[in-house]
Amino acid sequence: MTFKRFLQAYILLLTLGVAAIVGVHVYMDTYGLFRSKPGQPIALMSDVLVGKYLLSQLYIPNNFEGIIIGPSFSANMDPDKLEGYKVYNLSINGANLADLLPATRKAIRSGKMKFLIICLDPYLTRDMKNRRILPGEQTFFASLGSLWTLRNYK
Repeated sequence: MTFKRFLQAYILLLTLGVAAIVGVHVYMDTYGLFRSKPGQPIALMSDVLVGKYLLSQLYIPNNFEGIIIGPSFSANMDPDKLEGYKVYNLSINGANLADLLPATRKAIRSGKMKFLIICLDPYLTRDMKNRRILPGEQTFFASLGSLWTLRNYK
């Protein structure tokens, strides 16, 4: 086998491997990124900050009329008690405004949200430092093949 032939086979196998991994993640669609899952709740098992950001891409705008944002105390609120409305609780334990902003912006930019409930607390506005890695557009592509997505499958 020549080096050129080896390199071609290696690139082909690598491409097929990456395509298989991406295909599995698209099929599983843990965060509702590719298909709207009406009425099907999605449980977040691993990183809640990244998970809620990914849910705000398509799942939350397609299945809810409004969102609740806030720090720890509002993360325990039950949105089902708001009768007559489909509300998603986008609050995150230990979050400040800088942590909540990316997911909130994504959900609002869809144009489908009718209202936003903000639970104010001094902790929420105490600082605007990014204490965590804020999710960005690269998070979408990372969900197609990453360790935290595999941990969520477990």
